[in-house]
Amino acid sequence: MPRHSRLARLLPALVVVTACETNNAAHDDAGADTADDRATTDADAAAVHAFPQVPNNGGPILTSPQLVTVTFTGYAYEADVVAFGSWVASSDWLTAVGAQYGVGLGAAVASVVLGDALPASVMSVDVEQLLRARIADGTLPTPPGASSDYVYVVYYPSTTKTYVDAFATSCTGWHGAFDLAVDGGTFEVPYATISTGCDYRPQGQSEQQDVEQEASHEIIEAATDPFPMTPAYVIGDPASPWHYLDGEIADLCVSKSIIDSGFQVQRVWSNVTAALGNADPCEPNPMNEPYVGTSAAVISLPAGQSTTITVEGWSSAPTPAWVVAAQPAYIQGDFSPFDFGAYDGGEPPVVMLTNGATTTVTLSVPSGTSSGSHGAMTMYSTLTGEDWSLTPILVDVP
Repeated sequence: MPRHSRLARLLPALVVVTACETNNAAHDDAGADTADDRATTDADAAAVHAFPQVPNNGGPILTSPQLVTVTFTGYAYEADVVAFGSWVASSDWLTAVGAQYGVGLGAAVASVVLGDALPASVMSVDVEQLLRARIADGTLPTPPGASSDYVYVVYYPSTTKTYVDAFATSCTGWHGAFDLAVDGGTFEVPYATISTGCDYRPQGQSEQQDVEQEASHEIIEAATDPFPMTPAYVIGDPASPWHYLDGEIADLCVSKSIIDSGFQVQRVWSNVTAALGNADPCEPNPMNEPYVGTSAAVISLPAGQSTTITVEGWSSAPTPAWVVAAQPAYIQGDFSPFDFGAYDGGEPPVVMLTNGATTTVTLSVPSGTSSGSHGAMTMYSTLTGEDWSLTPILVDVP
């Protein structure tokens, strides 16, 4: 799925809140301490948290991804992404995040520099048309067959903005598949589009590292859910709040990454760890960083009505108080249940939570909204301002 983030806009708010009084309600009978001056204790820590499982919907898996790295003349990070493609296809990272989903070691098939003139922006249809044309004229290698596990990884420079479709409002990377006619037959071929210079780079991360993380994100999703029309590992059920985070295994961990062998790579959702409910499901987690977040919620609310719900903090281990911020969901659904426009710049104030401490969120459904509609928002949580956990809130209209 497209890789998004609003972290760049949230970072200034994080700086502000550390110097301001927080406005959350903490679980404190005496009323003496607040969430910003106490840490979670061992007694506070919950034993299990309800994380989702990303289901296998029966679609194909790329068990051995065969990567074709595609760049353009003058691309600033050409040497790096070629080295990255060679490393990642046969890396321990790929097997660590992919093995439980049926993905094993792959190979770097080729790296090709295209001399095509680039426009100011491209959409998925443009990328797919380019790949077909360059495969047809022999510039790019042709997949040996429908089951070849080829993935074309296309890196665009910062001078070309990448938008998944005409409705996209922000530059992003994505993965998809295109129809390719070969030897009288037609089959689908996975690809990934990698953007450069979009505005969501986490604090302290270079542009080159951001490119590497985005590439790793799209490569593992292209392997575990390569064909949109025959989905594999993705939460596609609109009744699940986690669907509205885009629902693939890298999307659920979109803001979390590590450095492996000198490359910045995406941490990825682990169904195995999620089932335990006592640790951060985003792996690898070599530093054993604790998970901090909030309770997910699904509520039923008729059109034209509002309600206020309580959101509770949860951490997998004792931690200081962490920052929580309300943000739009990646997939909003039919409406936004939270009025971001009521706040200056569309950014609600952040709050501080600890394990068991609570804050409230007011949700509403616009008048005239049809029965069966869904609206979603997201709660972002962080200890450091760099790695954020995302928890969805879903409103169903009866």
